[in-house]
Amino acid sequence: MTTTLLVFTIAYPYSGAPEAAFLDPEVEHLLRAFDRVCLVPAMRNGKRGESAGGLEVLEGYAEAVAEDRSWAGRVVKTLASSQVWADVALAPWLLVSPSGFRALGEVVRASEKTRDWIVAFITREGLSPASTLLYTYWLGASSLGAGLAKGLLPGIRLASRAHGGDLYHERHRTRRIPRQADALQKVDRLFTVSEHGRAYVAKRYPWAAGRCEVARLGVRDPGVLSKPSEDGVLRLASCSFAVPVKRLRLLSEGVVEFARRNPGRHVEWFHMGGGPCLEDVRVALASAPGNLVVDLPGQVAHADVHASYRAKPCDAFLNVSASEGVPVSVMEALSYGIPVVATAVGGTAELLGHGGGKLLVPNPSAGEIASALFGLTTDGGRLALRRASRQVWADLCRADVNFSRFAGRLRSLLDSPGSALAVP
Repeated sequence: MTTTLLVFTIAYPYSGAPEAAFLDPEVEHLLRAFDRVCLVPAMRNGKRGESAGGLEVLEGYAEAVAEDRSWAGRVVKTLASSQVWADVALAPWLLVSPSGFRALGEVVRASEKTRDWIVAFITREGLSPASTLLYTYWLGASSLGAGLAKGLLPGIRLASRAHGGDLYHERHRTRRIPRQADALQKVDRLFTVSEHGRAYVAKRYPWAAGRCEVARLGVRDPGVLSKPSEDGVLRLASCSFAVPVKRLRLLSEGVVEFARRNPGRHVEWFHMGGGPCLEDVRVALASAPGNLVVDLPGQVAHADVHASYRAKPCDAFLNVSASEGVPVSVMEALSYGIPVVATAVGGTAELLGHGGGKLLVPNPSAGEIASALFGLTTDGGRLALRRASRQVWADLCRADVNFSRFAGRLRSLLDSPGSALAVP
């Protein structure tokens, strides 16, 4: 039996892909587990990256799911969809929420286009549904569309990952993700990236708990450890998009408070990442004491993040997000043996609960961030803490271990009966 895996992404392998850091180390393991692996990006943002040997990129899907240019056409398709009215029946307030109704329409239109593209592709290629696995990297419109296609392609299987923004309703302004329950009913297996995510699914959708399991992400071994500062300077690093959920304003206030409490200590903070909230950080830093130096270069290439850890001493990595799946930035810091100070949200708590840094409460004050930094950086066991950080990576975040296991698990789905989740 020749096996085929279709991997639905937002934009990977294009340079604008938000999943690049996750999928780069995963695809090599997928290629070993399946005879044919096809990447199916919904958008072609930026330059197309080099594909691993044997990996196909199906560019036609992006054209097929592109939004209609006509506003009227989008409205007609939205109002004509039974999916829309099924959701409205569950949440009538959508009719008086322009943003909520618009989000629902976008998901429904994309899902129906995805359904049509999958059926056409499978038919055109002459693929056997029984030996084909649909794998949606995010739990969203592509998952819903692939689920709809299942109804027209008996025997085909569907697996999906769920991370953070695609899983947690609270991450969204309307506090609701359209058609999520319907997508979950159609997947054969849902893989969350953390135990926190699995528990979230089980609590919100008890009927889905039996088909949900944890499949952790991972990062490659950098082959070198970061060095601690030896000159008395405290060097801090952080890496994220400057968006509200990352709470960079709070982080900057915490760093400023630490510097203010320790006037005799020189502090350097290097934040890698741009975005709309970066100006808020600059405002917070206007009152920073003279012993604090901050470098905000904006967007930084992924390779340059690694180059920084290799070339510069780093004493702690910081993350005070309000919500997370499992951040690659934290896993990468751990792989370099850098202690992490982070909020106990999502999968982050599952990593630092094993050591390697300091866990903050989910909603810390600037003072609590400063206190955590003080306890971390004055600890006489600094080197032991760095060793513990590296050990957490080795135990929980190794790309070769986690992705090899996951690829085998995906492949096993073709050997077991496929059935959608049933709602009592």
